[in-house]
Amino acid sequence: MDSAVSTIMTGVENLRIALQDVPGFRTVASAPYMFRPFIMLVFLGIAAGLVGVIVNLRCMEFNAEAMVHSVFPGIVAGALYWGIDNIVPGAAIVAVIVAIALTWLGRSRRINEAGTAIVLISFFGFGIVLSLYKGDMSGQLEALMFGRLLEVSDTRLVQSILVCLIALIAIGVSWRAQIFRAFDRDGAMAAGMNATAVDFLANAAIAAVVVASSSAVGILLVVGYLVVPGAAARLVTRRISTMVPVAILVGVAGGWFGMWLMTVDSPHPISPAGRRRPLRASHLRATPTRGVCDAEVWLLRAETRCESMNALTTLAAADLTSVSGWDILRLPLLEAILVGALGGLVGCLAVLHQRIFFTESVTHATFPGAVLGVVCAVPLVTGLGTVERHTVLSLCLFAGAAIMCIPMAWLMHQLARIPGQSSQAAAGIVLTLGFALGYFLVKWFQPLPLRIESFLTGSVLNVQAADVIAAAVILLIAIAITAAEG
Repeated sequence: MDSAVSTIMTGVENLRIALQDVPGFRTVASAPYMFRPFIMLVFLGIAAGLVGVIVNLRCMEFNAEAMVHSVFPGIVAGALYWGIDNIVPGAAIVAVIVAIALTWLGRSRRINEAGTAIVLISFFGFGIVLSLYKGDMSGQLEALMFGRLLEVSDTRLVQSILVCLIALIAIGVSWRAQIFRAFDRDGAMAAGMNATAVDFLANAAIAAVVVASSSAVGILLVVGYLVVPGAAARLVTRRISTMVPVAILVGVAGGWFGMWLMTVDSPHPISPAGRRRPLRASHLRATPTRGVCDAEVWLLRAETRCESMNALTTLAAADLTSVSGWDILRLPLLEAILVGALGGLVGCLAVLHQRIFFTESVTHATFPGAVLGVVCAVPLVTGLGTVERHTVLSLCLFAGAAIMCIPMAWLMHQLARIPGQSSQAAAGIVLTLGFALGYFLVKWFQPLPLRIESFLTGSVLNVQAADVIAAAVILLIAIAITAAEG
């Protein structure tokens, strides 16, 4: 294995040297640690472009989203328990299990969407619990969710390339069957096609793309690779033979544009590494080839650790002898009951109306609204106490997320009206756009009074009275709307 990695990386390095003076490639070819992620994005764009066409034609966007979230426990186990270079093998093991589960669920049209949602929630929740049980130090949870593109090693690059080739082979050997099943599902079954095998190959290809990008792009944003290229190609042409090269071009061009964007001068950080200054070409040439872990990044991580230690020191010094367990758990329990009732009510409506993926899309698309709400609240919380500060932040977060629902729902509706675009594709596009925009805003406006983990996984033990009141009001509104319609 080591010799194969060395041989492949020798070829990659020779290619980098050849492209150093080519216009458009000077930045990405300026250092090995920049060229490795670029090569990964090229292979990912090719694989995702081909697989994305099938995803679009077969309306498998929700399957892609489920796979994206479901491989998270494999990524956590690989990274935190067996080492960072074992992310791909760990994710691959879980991906096979999820592909089998999604294939089995796809045999039933009645429970397909609900079952897919259950798979998504179960696996992703287990991954979160596993990561928190192990311990999330120095932003490991954020790194696993969003990736660290510039820290791709030689081993992970080779692993990702091989997995991308598996995705291409899986779709290539079943291409005709995939197209037949996309346009005439019942006819394909009547013709004696092995639908289970065809569906498994499609899910396996989706899983391969997710696994290949897990260490670099992260598991939350890779859905964009599986949705956007295929949807963009569908807008440009209706011929399948033309859709494939267009989708591949969109995927590869998107990766190149992202690499270029990291080098653009900006007054705010735009890199996922959380840098305070933009990454310039001069920095690239001066930085060691082992990755972007320079003094600036280490300083940011040290600051985060110091803030956490200060909070723990303050908590340890406080007198908690007069505080009972009920005092600590009262508000979290009330919040859990109210949110559970609200989720049960709205969830029933989502299942009955087959709007589960729409619900999933909205939850991600409101992310930028929540971030902007917190940003707007920052001037208002200056000088306030802890409780008052949290109350204002919570209310502004709720308000921002609620307001963002309106334009995102409108955009989803408009995209679904475009000829050739399904509601699944529209939901996938809005999900990707909203979540990527939210993460961009988090980096642009950092430091925020809330860490990104607070947006993604919540913190039930930090619930205050304002959170409980907001949940109660929303529950009453949902009950009133349901009663009025029923």
